[in-house]
Amino acid sequence: PKFVVSTSSQVNTTSPKQGVTIYATDANGTAHYVTENVTVTLASSSPSVGTFDSTTITIPSGGYYHNTATWSPGIVGTAQLSATDNRAVFYKYNTGTANISVITPTLNFNFNNTPLGLGQYIDNVYVYTPDNQVAARTVSLSHTGTVRTSTLVGGSSVSSVTIPASANYVYFRLLGTAAGTDTLVGALASPTHNPATAYTIVGQGRVDPLGGWPGSLIAGDSVLVTLYARDPATNARYVQAATTFTLAPNANIQFKSGGVSSAVITSVTIPADQYYVQFYLKGVSSGTGSVTITATNYVTYTNTVTVP
Repeated sequence: PKFVVSTSSQVNTTSPKQGVTIYATDANGTAHYVTENVTVTLASSSPSVGTFDSTTITIPSGGYYHNTATWSPGIVGTAQLSATDNRAVFYKYNTGTANISVITPTLNFNFNNTPLGLGQYIDNVYVYTPDNQVAARTVSLSHTGTVRTSTLVGGSSVSSVTIPASANYVYFRLLGTAAGTDTLVGALASPTHNPATAYTIVGQGRVDPLGGWPGSLIAGDSVLVTLYARDPATNARYVQAATTFTLAPNANIQFKSGGVSSAVITSVTIPADQYYVQFYLKGVSSGTGSVTITATNYVTYTNTVTVP
């Protein structure tokens, strides 16, 4: 007969203890119940890489396995775990082995190649480790090449963030500050992690499509329109500061702050930390109504509506 060892074959240096199951099997690896307690000696060829929490375990009579032993990862490297029957009997079990490797964990961002408009931000970005950290860990944030984004926490620019103890991630804000592709690098020195890299494509924002814009509008009627702050890929994004958009309609249409009887407006503002503003489009006279919408750091946009 022989022992068969089952455990994780590759883990990180930061991984928790790994469970091990030792099976009592025949020569072909098929498990069988034992008729007496079988003592198994556990060992590692490289304890600095992986070490057992105990040196012996027992497969009890009437059972065919033991599954409460664990081993802990150490330094980067490889090792062979072994389960041996040290009895001097002819029916003793042949030694079972399992080859393991311990690797450096890799830090990651939850985003990559993300579009973002100038002055726009996203809050649902985070950096994370593959394993929960036993203590709070500081992740440094830096840029390769020209800096085109800013990382913020609580409204303040930061060059590092802290993953809390017993967690594996931390959120931060990413703000577009200059046009171009930004390369953000996250690094965690202790315990050693491979660095994380993410790219942000920063460019002029857009306002198209406008929400609720009609194909036609009868003179005298009005309709609610929503203008979103959009990134270059038209995803709606929050703005860091209040952003004003100029509305330049022709004589066939007007823009109003409320219903038909409200004041005519020539601009609208998305407040800070918001991503849209609503106002009304009113038909004035028959023809093709048109508007040009402009704002700093946004692509100029023109749209039309038929007024029968």
